[in-house]
Amino acid sequence: MGKIEELRAKFLDLYVNLPIPFRREVILVVDKQVISWNVAYIEIKGETALGNKILEELERLKLLG
Repeated sequence: MGKIEELRAKFLDLYVNLPIPFRREVILVVDKQVISWNVAYIEIKGETALGNKILEELERLKLLG
């Protein structure tokens, strides 16, 4: 399993345990775009370039354990 796949798995484990009301909360800003948990989920699940940037930033901020 590659680094991005590992980060994706960690994010998905975290996301499914996050209370639904918190999923609308902003978690970071990437390329001047405000990213909520829901937006992050869509991008990461879709394996987009933005999703990969989000994963890298979440790792840098130590939010993925």
